[in-house]
Amino acid sequence: VSLDDLQRFAALMTAVTDGLALQKALDPNRVELGSLFDLWDEMLRVTLSQRLEGEP
Repeated sequence: VSLDDLQRFAALMTAVTDGLALQKALDPNRVELGSLFDLWDEMLRVTLSQRLEGEP
């Protein structure tokens, strides 16, 4: 994984957490952070493992 890739991942992670925080603040009863973070975790694991294995 290149430094550029890591910087892009970091920027996306910041955007995702900021966006989820805003959604939770605006509608706390309808935003289930646990399931969203589980999905996000799975997406990151798949993407990072593919990049570490050399897949595009």
